[in-house]
Amino acid sequence: MTNSDEIEIANSSYVTLVSSDGFEIVILREAACISGMIKAMLAGDYRETQQGRCVFNEINGIVLEKVAEYFYYNYKNRNQANVPDMVIPLELCLELFMAADFLDGRSSKNNCDYSDHQFSSITNKQYLIASILKRFSGIM
Repeated sequence: MTNSDEIEIANSSYVTLVSSDGFEIVILREAACISGMIKAMLAGDYRETQQGRCVFNEINGIVLEKVAEYFYYNYKNRNQANVPDMVIPLELCLELFMAADFLDGRSSKNNCDYSDHQFSSITNKQYLIASILKRFSGIM
């Protein structure tokens, strides 16, 4: 890969998230950057920055797909009030809880272009965890 190819990938609007079982999800970089970990992986002089790929050996494809769905759900509704809870399948709650903690889904304006977005005082990670806990409490 040439230096100009690496620069083009680093400046791409999309990144590829790769699960432990090889499932690949191409996602808008700005949406993925609500994760503190992904934001950090794409910000420095790391392999992920140069390749535009983030590999998560700790997260399987089904869970990573739901995480990506959450990233887009959050991105789409970022300036909305009274956003309904995202539907979270009961069987994924524990794994999503662990993935949210691992990915550190904090909103951040540092390395992604979020300059015009409004953020509430609750972090995205807390919102996802609250949604999961609400799902659990609804069945108990």
